Amino acid sequence: MFRLRMLVRGTGPQVTLLPMKPPRSLALLATLIVAIAPCRADEDVAVSQLPRRVLKSIEARYPSGHILKAEWDSEGYYEIKVQDSHTRHLLHVRPKGKILKDELD
Repeated sequence: MFRLRMLVRGTGPQVTLLPMKPPRSLALLATLIVAIAPCRADEDVAVSQLPRRVLKSIEARYPSGHILKAEWDSEGYYEIKVQDSHTRHLLHVRPKGKILKDELD
């Protein structure tokens, strides 16, 4: 890592980089983390556990609709499937109620 060494003549501190040989196991661990990280699954969320602001924004958009399924996405939004009369919609909603995406499912 780094080592701080004061010079004798008072010219100020000097930073010296020490040689470092990372072990192969560290490289293997980093490779596994990068490979596994995108494979995280979304978490299912019960409708009763959705924030009030999310429910109100969905109700405002689709007053006669009902929620079929809700999931928490690792990117920071809820992915919610809504049935409205004869159409199904897939919504991406932030926890504070902002609808990011509304598409037919």
